[in-house]
Amino acid sequence: MKPSSTPRGRPRTPSRSTLASALALSLGVVACVADDEPEVSAIESEVLLEKEGVFYDVELAPTGPRALAMQAEAVTVDNLQLGTIVVQEPGDTSSNPATRTVPYLGSCGLTFVSEHYAITAGHCLTQANPDLPVEVRVIRPQRNFNWQSTTTISGTFPHFKHHWENGTAANHSRYGSRTYSCSLKVRCYIDPSRNVAHHNCNIGKDDVGFAATSDQDAADRSDIALVYCAEPLGRRYGTVDVAEQDLAGTELVMPWFHEVYARPTAGASAQQFQQHYVALENSYPAKANNYHYVGGPDLNQLLPLISAEAGIWQRSGSGDPGTRRFVDTNLQGCHGTSGSGVMQIHPDSGMPELVGVAARGVSSPLLCGASAGDSLSYTNIGMAQYLMRDEVSDCEAGRFANSVFFGLFCDRTWLDKIRSFHINWQIISPVCLSCPPWVQPVRERTAIFASSERFEVPFVKPASGKRYRASARVMTNTPGATVKLWLGSRLLATHTMGAAGTEALAEGVDAVMLSASFVADAETTGALAVTTEAPPGSPLPEGPNSGGLTGVDEMVLVPDATVDVFADAAGRLGVGLHSLQNPAAPIVSMRFVGDGKEGYAALLHPGERMIVSRQALVAGRSLVLSLVGTGNSALTCGLLMRDGSQRTVPCRADGVAVLLTPPASSHPMAYYVDNPSSGSSVLIDEIAAHSTRGACALLADDTTPLVPDHDTFAFQGQAGQRVTATLVTGNGLAAPGTAVLRVASNPLITLPMGSDDGTLPGKVTVTLPTTGEYYLGVVEGTWSGYKGEYCVSVSGPDGELAVRRDLFHE
Repeated sequence: MKPSSTPRGRPRTPSRSTLASALALSLGVVACVADDEPEVSAIESEVLLEKEGVFYDVELAPTGPRALAMQAEAVTVDNLQLGTIVVQEPGDTSSNPATRTVPYLGSCGLTFVSEHYAITAGHCLTQANPDLPVEVRVIRPQRNFNWQSTTTISGTFPHFKHHWENGTAANHSRYGSRTYSCSLKVRCYIDPSRNVAHHNCNIGKDDVGFAATSDQDAADRSDIALVYCAEPLGRRYGTVDVAEQDLAGTELVMPWFHEVYARPTAGASAQQFQQHYVALENSYPAKANNYHYVGGPDLNQLLPLISAEAGIWQRSGSGDPGTRRFVDTNLQGCHGTSGSGVMQIHPDSGMPELVGVAARGVSSPLLCGASAGDSLSYTNIGMAQYLMRDEVSDCEAGRFANSVFFGLFCDRTWLDKIRSFHINWQIISPVCLSCPPWVQPVRERTAIFASSERFEVPFVKPASGKRYRASARVMTNTPGATVKLWLGSRLLATHTMGAAGTEALAEGVDAVMLSASFVADAETTGALAVTTEAPPGSPLPEGPNSGGLTGVDEMVLVPDATVDVFADAAGRLGVGLHSLQNPAAPIVSMRFVGDGKEGYAALLHPGERMIVSRQALVAGRSLVLSLVGTGNSALTCGLLMRDGSQRTVPCRADGVAVLLTPPASSHPMAYYVDNPSSGSSVLIDEIAAHSTRGACALLADDTTPLVPDHDTFAFQGQAGQRVTATLVTGNGLAAPGTAVLRVASNPLITLPMGSDDGTLPGKVTVTLPTTGEYYLGVVEGTWSGYKGEYCVSVSGPDGELAVRRDLFHE
């Protein structure tokens, strides 16, 4: 990093409980670049094992405010081919030793700001040829990764040895590192000494907040770059918004990557470690004498770090940070921190948002030099805003066509581009006034628009014939207005609002959760949309500033019965963590770790509840839920209702499904999984959920001797309607035993219109002769009869029909 021109020494202030309530969504390491600016005196504050908890925290399985940020943005860039050195082969004692050529490399942090684009520092990408590939590395350690064992170092430079190189391949495999080939899109940085020039940089003096005499001056004084990855890494790992304003006084956070070693205490290793790791000759040929650079990250473990909670990380000085070319902070780092995202915690939302990237630091003869107070500086916010405004437009059609979940996840800049909607940070905080103090752990943006407008998200591509669940939380300040949820030209759900203050889904806001379950057809293709219709005789005001406003957030489309393996960020949003011992504690983002495959797994410790919202749960529909994972099987699953009530059943993490049936009087808002305090940790790797509008009961609960159990259900049908009745086990899986399913026009009829006598699932299709009430009979099989929970449902040409349990029951 470049040395700072501002002397610093401001002490850190005590921690708030919310420090890292932010945890920034990007991590990384970079080679630092020095120039001729004045040096700042420094003390030794290297990233060594004894500094953990004071200088930094290692976060392999972050919990709470750190969780979403760190699991979503564990991304680095390996991009500087600085040169090569010739070293002696290890163990060669001949008089004419063999030699090998080893590259010495640097690496940088970067932050994904959209599906394909990431922002880093311009001085991180100093390859003179901008067409050379940029390697992006994602590091996602698993929960059983023993990082402490990798800190031990022995031997002599350049053949220092640590745990990985001593044969512990199993531990190395738990590290979870993966690389991707990306490319340089924009570089606003110039260094004539290394033949580094601007690349696709059109930044001008009006784009930056610092004083610039010309567009050329603004470009030459910028230090920002944009990386493009053909694979949608932002979708997989997560993104962070670029802030609209650099707000003085807000907390700062900066995740980053670095290796961590325990300092050898004796012998040649101790002396050489000081000389060839702690100390640093800050010029590129001489950097080959430092172990951080030899061989690059492939020789050193890189761990996800975050500034320790011992202090509040903040800006230095006074005045508007948006007017400074570089903003000084007390964030601490190393050679290897440049390009990492510096984020502020928005005071209204509590969400991290990018204000700049680490670009300058203390110039000292140390690899990780830092003063007692201020250390790193980040780039002017206008640099990142320029890239977002002029270069990033990333939500192409079908973005989430293959994802489990769909929602308002495009970057805020893109949403502003599609129409003149006001996308703000309005937080609709508890989901119901009478609920326990749990809240949705992650908020989508709220789109505020004139009630006379139609709000559309135009890139939905449901597969015809497949069942989906859809929902949108809609707010309006127009009492009596009718709000509607559409997919293409098909109306999915509608609701007429009551009088002002009577439908408080959230505190102080009249809101409703529109929800629907449907099978996609030719009409359900196109935009997922919300409209508002005026009350009779009271037209809606025209224009966004004339009083009639509608807000939409938590807009979700879920393919029914699809398995969520937490592989995409959309599938991890809305998953929260709550303490069973302290119900008054706030809900925080769920703890995720690498699952050893392509995705993540939720790690639930004893005494904790995992709450899963953003599921488009549908009023009046039961939910069949199954969990796959490892660990404790003594779990409890349940539904959280809008009125604060709960429905619970025992469940397990071995794939055995359970049925959750909401009461008709309240809307389900989320489901949860409880791990009792007496249990052990459980890793939940995937969740499958699908809805049913049918009714459920038990077979063999009638103990009349020698008489098979007989249950009766009723539904309303129309003349000429062709319907299909289905009988399944309560968990939706195959099970031994037989049962009879009958469709009849009378509950006592002995000759049914149609029947199926066999193993579950059973199915009967009939055409109804008249309009009226019809009956389903479910009878326990005479021989090897099915015993246990089951569900029946009826579907017609226009979707599922409501099924009720009839009073008649044998």
